[in-house]
Amino acid sequence: SYAVLAALTFGALVHYALSPVAQRSAADLAAFMVLQAQTWAMLPPNLRGDYVDKLYQEHDLWVTQSQDEIPPEDYFLPYVRRVEQALAERLGDAVSMQSQVIDGRRWFWVDLAVGQSREPVRVGFPRDRVRTRPIDALLAVGVATLLLILLASVVLARQITSPLTRLGAEVERIGRGQLPHPLPETGPRELVTF
Repeated sequence: SYAVLAALTFGALVHYALSPVAQRSAADLAAFMVLQAQTWAMLPPNLRGDYVDKLYQEHDLWVTQSQDEIPPEDYFLPYVRRVEQALAERLGDAVSMQSQVIDGRRWFWVDLAVGQSREPVRVGFPRDRVRTRPIDALLAVGVATLLLILLASVVLARQITSPLTRLGAEVERIGRGQLPHPLPETGPRELVTF
């Protein structure tokens, strides 16, 4: 029964706490990526370099003209799938993010058709910008779940054993030849009727 309780608590925490936060974060990042691509497309070419440098320094985001295809590479990160979905909802068209390692950093790229020309603008961010650590999050939620179960077990055990402890103390009084104190009829039904 503790395993079922742990699974239900874990599922509830993921569904009602972690998942909505991740979805909101992905939607915010998608909106920011679209805004930066639109801004880059509207800038005169001679101002784009400084803009991209500042964007990279302050937000760890890179914008450039879309040129050659990025070779597909298998790398799964659930958060990136959420960003893809948020981009698709925002643009009304399916998008596909590609992964690539550049100078030891994994980057995720997407080509966005923005601006009046609708020419694709490539927007990317490195893996370490996301800062998600799903394994650590799952471990933290698991530990929190176990601690809650332990706390609930201690509280329930005290509720069950407290009347028995009082009963044992009164039985000892009788054994010493003293009159027992009246016991309150509280606790589990089995003990009250006893």
